[in-house]
Amino acid sequence: MKHSRKPMLSPLEAEMLTSSARGMTSDAIAQARGLSKRSVDFHLDNARAKLGAVTRIQAVAKAVQVKLIKP
Repeated sequence: MKHSRKPMLSPLEAEMLTSSARGMTSDAIAQARGLSKRSVDFHLDNARAKLGAVTRIQAVAKAVQVKLIKP
């Protein structure tokens, strides 16, 4: 039987995905958190890769599904 592990997201990755789930753009997240858009996209890309997702939307859906974030 295959055992699947829940991916581990950093606190910032989870925060960026949660903000995305709530409809915020990278620019809006960056402004609200005092980060650069590049930093936000970096964390979102890392989260997407850890979740095996192709898009940000897919990453958000997977993170919600496995209860890593609450939208």
